This record gives sequence, structure tokens and C-alpha cells, in this order.
Amino acid sequence: MCGNSTFESATAPPLVVQLWSVFEHYFHGIGHPPHPQMADLVNEAQWVNDNADPAHRACHFVKLLSRVTLLPPPGQDFTIYVHQTIPETVCFTGQYYCDNDLLPPSIHACNCSMDMWFNSKMMDTLGRSPLSNNDIAELEFMLHCVVFDAKDSFT
Repeated sequence: MCGNSTFESATAPPLVVQLWSVFEHYFHGIGHPPHPQMADLVNEAQWVNDNADPAHRACHFVKLLSRVTLLPPPGQDFTIYVHQTIPETVCFTGQYYCDNDLLPPSIHACNCSMDMWFNSKMMDTLGRSPLSNNDIAELEFMLHCVVFDAKDSFT
């Protein structure tokens, strides 16, 4: 965790537990998440094909984090860094509002890691207990757009 002492010791830990549950929910899903905006991103034939593959999400995620299309061996880890301070570059020159939008994670294939941005919107959403189906759908959509959009671009 990267932030001030209050963020690292008190604020972030319970939110990270919630985030972990979102990741688990996401990876138990098949194909594309059932979010209304997915229809704008995937044509029907691709939707049917991808939703028939139970490993679709995991394979794309692993490829994004490691540049390898095969699932890693048991015990292979990836790291999620949670940040309180958000650089302007994360907002893609105004495409996202720094405090009011769920910000897409930044992926680093060179070291199998991901930066998650805990802005006000993310902390408010993860602070709800339990998360509503709508909250989960929004968080999964944010994650899936990074996985789905990445194609073969790596950093």
C-alpha cells in the first residue's frame, strides 16, 4: 500500500479485503461481465464465443500481466499495489475524473503487477458492506475493460 500512515494502517486494509472479493467474483465469472456497456464493445458473435470459454477472463488477465497465454503454474503470484495518491496520467488527460470515476488499474507486465487507484469513488464503493450487485458490476466492468482492451500492448 502506498499512502499516508492513516491510509496504510486504517483506511485501506478493509477496502483491500473487499477488493479481493471483487477479484474472486470476477474470476469465477465466464466470458464478459453482464454490464450494459459491454454490448457497445463486443459484437454478438464474439460475445457468444467468449462466453463459452470458462477460462476467458483468467487467460486474458494472465496474458496482460505476464505476456504469456498459458495459465501460470500453481504458486505463481502477481502483485497489486494500492495507491492513495493518483498521478494525472491515470486520468488519461481528462477522460476520467480523478475523484469521481472508478479509475482503471495500471498493468505492468514486466513484473506481473497492477496499480489500483483508491480515489474517493473507489473507497466509497468498496466501503459499502455488503457490496450491491450494481457495485460489483461496476467494479468488474472497470477491471474487464483493462483486460479486454489491452490486446497486445504491454508496459
